[in-house]
Amino acid sequence: MAISRTDDVLSSGQSSLASGLTEGFQAAFLGGAAIAALGFVLTLVLIRGSDSRAHVELGKEEAATETA
Repeated sequence: MAISRTDDVLSSGQSSLASGLTEGFQAAFLGGAAIAALGFVLTLVLIRGSDSRAHVELGKEEAATETA
């Protein structure tokens, strides 16, 4: 993503190499942030609270049997 954006900026002929690289890395950073945000939203949507509570209870039961 960074390389593609950098190439686009440099091929326009209006920017220097430093400016093109900066814009390329900014685009890559924003793309990564968007993927992270999507992952966070999917986590909230796909992991149900009842499943999470059941997992915690199972862990407590296993810990109690190990200490007994």
